Amino acid sequence: MKDLWIAACGAALACACATASAQEAEDEALAELLDVIAEETDIATRSRQNADYVPGIVSVLSGDELRALGARNALDALALVPGIEISRDDVGSATLRVRGLEFFFNTGNVKVLINGVDTSFQISGRNSALLLLPIELVDRIEVIRGPGASVHGDFAFTGLVNVVTRTDRKAVAIEAGSGSARSANASWSGNAGGLAFATNVAATTSDRYDVPHTGEADERRAYGDFHAKWRGFSLRGIALDREQERFAAPAPGQAPRLLRNTEDVTALEARYEIERGPEQRVSFFGTWSNASYVSAQRFDAHRIRWGVDATWRHGVHLLLGQATFGGLSIEGAQLPGAAGPAPPPGRPRRPAFISDHLPAWSLLLQDSIDLTPKWTLTLGARFDVLDNLDSRLTPRAALVWRANERHTLKAQYAEGFRTPLLVELYDSGIANDRVDFELVRTRELGYIYRHPKRVLRATLFDADLPNLINPTGPPGTGFSNPGVAATRGAELEWNEHLTPWLTMVANVSFMDTEDSRGPPRLPPGQTAVGFGEADALANLGLVARPNERWTIGAHWNHVGDRASPTREFDGYDALALSVEHSFARVPRLRLRATLRNALGEDITHPISAPSAAQVRVLDYGERLGFVTLEYAF
Repeated sequence: MKDLWIAACGAALACACATASAQEAEDEALAELLDVIAEETDIATRSRQNADYVPGIVSVLSGDELRALGARNALDALALVPGIEISRDDVGSATLRVRGLEFFFNTGNVKVLINGVDTSFQISGRNSALLLLPIELVDRIEVIRGPGASVHGDFAFTGLVNVVTRTDRKAVAIEAGSGSARSANASWSGNAGGLAFATNVAATTSDRYDVPHTGEADERRAYGDFHAKWRGFSLRGIALDREQERFAAPAPGQAPRLLRNTEDVTALEARYEIERGPEQRVSFFGTWSNASYVSAQRFDAHRIRWGVDATWRHGVHLLLGQATFGGLSIEGAQLPGAAGPAPPPGRPRRPAFISDHLPAWSLLLQDSIDLTPKWTLTLGARFDVLDNLDSRLTPRAALVWRANERHTLKAQYAEGFRTPLLVELYDSGIANDRVDFELVRTRELGYIYRHPKRVLRATLFDADLPNLINPTGPPGTGFSNPGVAATRGAELEWNEHLTPWLTMVANVSFMDTEDSRGPPRLPPGQTAVGFGEADALANLGLVARPNERWTIGAHWNHVGDRASPTREFDGYDALALSVEHSFARVPRLRLRATLRNALGEDITHPISAPSAAQVRVLDYGERLGFVTLEYAF
């Protein structure tokens, strides 16, 4: 059934692409074409442009459509992005696999921004719960598929996600559902005396929601953000507080152990912008962020960054420049297995806690050149210096051809890099001078067809990862860069207004991944299958709005069969359903019901580690239902 569904989806997309080559009727109004939602984004170039025309492969997801398709949080929504497989670890934290690549410690391969502010501390080797913020607070999600490091720097390795929260919502909502989940959220925005402001808050408690099926966990989570702007000054803030308690499965003859996980993240950005037009601006900014994680190990750190960036149009040149300086200060971080075996002769015992300061600065220069009204060439490079490690030049070259209002072709070469994580730098007890940046070199070719009622996209990608980080032996012996991996594949997308009241979104992705890391250890240069990544992904979503009172949605997410060096895993099909009703007598009151995993499938998430003998599998196959009541002011 799964293979048939994939084949049918792929055939339908192929037929649609073939249909797109036919010339549309010339008398179709161009104005209707331009009325199609402009999926604008600035994450690829830092200048606001339609996502079809920016270099690289960018997806923009609308929060309203995501809610209609049954997504309950930002992580659920990312399953709709071609080439992205979502999963969770044993404490329910988010994990993203992009284009068939697995990364140990479940972090560091995708940078996550909230409202353009970097809130992640990937060096800790832990995931943040920020991707679990409620979908009601999400205005849109912008995703770069492939390296984003040429603009956004370290850890934008295989992708970048920017979650943009609401600035136009005045509403409160309450929710109850499976696992004794209870939540509430509220948004408020306005303008007073030239001061524009917006804030979003949310709180969630549950007994077992979003943890593996075999366990239970008491969880409390609170989130808040605000945005204020007056003339050229702006201030943004994000905060997250998460606490979870659960019992670990006991060993024979032992009592269960209570495990406690906490996460506190705070980020602030102040900015002053001088604007002389949509493509003429200079801004000065400063950011401060802090993170405290407590689990089996502790991590406490803060980061300060100052800088200036500018976008300037000069004839056919659109110039982007940025300079930043600052650093990461680690107050105290405990390494996994710090009390391990004695180190080899000549090396000190691993300390219980690491503290260090990692200064860094960067320069970015990019030029988008309009060679003709239809051809744009983008050339850019970013130079990063990490004083305690090394420096890195990250280039990018892209070409966009807008053949006409309907057909666009893209080609790009881009690189990305990832700094070693804390455990990779200090595993042996002293700063590791044998470990270097991880690198990725990606080539992409994309085609976009846009019609007033139809959008088709096709992408081919090929990426090489020449120096992945791997442990050199047991804990305490350090890490080096012997690993190599490669991935290549295709992504096909089809969005269509089938009728005035019925919309369809569909995509299918195929990946072929080779990887040298993990057991059994292979000779240098040789690769094998990966770590349980799917060979194919597909999505089919339908949103029906038969009248102004009802919205009905369904999202079918297919994850193909997966393999690892030691075992194989079956894929699964996850069906999410959503029904929303606006009351006639109280039109601002809306009731929504969602059902996740409506088919009751065995949804499994493989979890890997660099020194593990095999891939662990977590069961997230529970059927979950929720009811949400929202009132808009």
